[in-house]
Amino acid sequence: MRLHAAYSVFLSLIASTLPLSASAGTAAFTDPAGGQHFIWVDTNQHIQQLYWNGQAYGEQDLTAAAGAVSVMVGTGIGAFVDPSSSAQHFVFIGSDQHLHQIFFWNQAWGGTDFTNETGAPVPATGSGTATFIDPAGGQHFVWVDTNQHIQQLYWNGQAYGEQDLTAAAGAVSVMVGTGISAFVDPSSSAQHFVFIGSDQHVHQIVWNQTWSGTDFTAATAAPVPAGGALSIGGQQSGSQLPIFAPQSTTTLYAACNDQDGPIPYCNLTLQAGYYDNTNGHTHTNMQAPLSEISPGSGRSDGSGNLVVTLTTTRVGHQETIYECDTDHNICSVNDYLVGFSGLVLVNGSAQAILVGATPYHGNDNYYNHWMTTNALVGLSDTISAFLGAHPGQGQVALNDMALPYGGVFDLNRNWTSPHVSHDFGTAADVRGNTAQAAIPVSLQEQYRQTCLQNGAIDARIEYATPGDTDGYVQDPRRHIHCRWAY
Repeated sequence: MRLHAAYSVFLSLIASTLPLSASAGTAAFTDPAGGQHFIWVDTNQHIQQLYWNGQAYGEQDLTAAAGAVSVMVGTGIGAFVDPSSSAQHFVFIGSDQHLHQIFFWNQAWGGTDFTNETGAPVPATGSGTATFIDPAGGQHFVWVDTNQHIQQLYWNGQAYGEQDLTAAAGAVSVMVGTGISAFVDPSSSAQHFVFIGSDQHVHQIVWNQTWSGTDFTAATAAPVPAGGALSIGGQQSGSQLPIFAPQSTTTLYAACNDQDGPIPYCNLTLQAGYYDNTNGHTHTNMQAPLSEISPGSGRSDGSGNLVVTLTTTRVGHQETIYECDTDHNICSVNDYLVGFSGLVLVNGSAQAILVGATPYHGNDNYYNHWMTTNALVGLSDTISAFLGAHPGQGQVALNDMALPYGGVFDLNRNWTSPHVSHDFGTAADVRGNTAQAAIPVSLQEQYRQTCLQNGAIDARIEYATPGDTDGYVQDPRRHIHCRWAY
């Protein structure tokens, strides 16, 4: 039994902390003088390097040196040195979701926004990167796009070329959240690109005067890479489940399968359900609305597929489709998430404490403090600028943001604008009452203006309305609400 989406879906890539947490990946190379370089991303999402000159280590913040954008949370980095010029190149996905490089050449630091300069496809939010120099001196910059295809830019000394390697080789897509590697064989000049496929196999794409591919797992019976096993729409379930946006409609194909493939004219039933307490919705005696799967039953066609439609609710949480083959009395459970991918967990810091935990949202400030990376960068910059201008404030108190996958914040509340922007992970409320770390009335307009100066598209001071209480909130709920673009 299986269930897969007709179109690509995305997995939730979750990172942590304020400032942003270190993203996955390291890089290293040796320069022509024999210096050793060790590269990583720090907790401010800056690229750092240690280099060994044979006698001592030196350390550099490359992001600061080049005036570059920060690295997107959860993405990989690549680095190489060009032997023809000794130029050092550091390739990464920026917080603006563009492909960038930082380079050191002619004793100066510089940078390139490849996405802007070349119009190349936008990277996926969890993309890795890879780089190499071919024997002719061509520079290759490799990443995964939002369709989970491997893309490459190559520089031949005069201009950039761009290729979709997955399409060129007729290869499977890349499993969401996994890295990629690339190298060139000096004996043959063949280029190799290695990845984990959406089928949970190890693959390579090869260029040796023509494009081809190898499924290493199938060809060698090598151990299967870690990950889940249920394929939905080319993505992988398991520890990272497919995710569909709230209030969205997606066409799916349900199918019966045996060892020979799909079984035609099979009778199927399907029903959507959800798991309690999977997104902070621990509302006592309150049932969440169900997503709808339509039709709920039918017969597969001659190719073994039954076309159905999944319509999700506004609630973000873990759901499942219970699919049964009534001819053979075989059923399967197909889990997925309703929500928005790429929200990151905000942790407290010396500048910001987390408040607003409730019995409805876990009591520990985990469930109600998630944001998009773009909004989190804006919020972090806002807090730093505000406290720098008003050092006597000391810190602020961060209240409502979003649940881990977004979606409606409270099942038992009919929230209206602007509070509904918390559904998307683009907004943050800062406490403005008389409790700990609250911004006093005299400074609230300054904080609102600071939000706007740091990219917020909406900022307002909000008040509690008469009768607008939940029983467990004792303080007046005055706060400053700031929202950034998704």
